[in-house]
Amino acid sequence: MDVESRNCTALRFLAERNIGSSETNPEFSDYCQGGKLTVVNIPLLQDPRPLLQALVSGSAPRNKQFRKNIFKYNNALCIASVHANWVNQG
Repeated sequence: MDVESRNCTALRFLAERNIGSSETNPEFSDYCQGGKLTVVNIPLLQDPRPLLQALVSGSAPRNKQFRKNIFKYNNALCIASVHANWVNQG
């Protein structure tokens, strides 16, 4: 990902540009719908907290159980991190 979208600053691959768009001035079918959505800057990740580090790398039975089910936990909790501002247009 080496090209920044003009509308939302999302990083894109040059190969994703619209057909007929030049390499020097690429245009994309934007994820942000032409600037209607904005990209939130997320801070860089810090080192994981000790408990999470232990769950991911430890050898205790609960750590192994956590790693076995990590995808289930992630799928169950992923919607909790969504942030949206709903606009009623009806």
